[in-house]
Amino acid sequence: MDCRGPGSRRHFRGVAVWKWKPEKEPQVMRFEYNLPEGQQFEDLAGRALAISPDGQQIVYAAHEGLYLRSINDFKARLIAGTQFAVEPFFSPDGKWVGYWSIADNQLKKDRR
Repeated sequence: MDCRGPGSRRHFRGVAVWKWKPEKEPQVMRFEYNLPEGQQFEDLAGRALAISPDGQQIVYAAHEGLYLRSINDFKARLIAGTQFAVEPFFSPDGKWVGYWSIADNQLKKDRR
């Protein structure tokens, strides 16, 4: 069939198909965590706790340094070399923990 003649129209029919996938439904989690005996938050005037972007870990500043805890673990572990750390936070990709070092008066980071 020749569609180039006068008065002819070209009709294109097509179906646009794309895979629509709904975003993963956010999961609500609730848990309780008591600081171990003798531990207390370092700086309650600032941010003493941060939650990772994926919601799977928390980091908090205590007198001994920063503690990192996975929600799947019962205990937090001390991140070595983080004495005098305050204002903990996670990098956007969750691979780093950042903090302000009072001892060095600078921003630092630690790979998880």
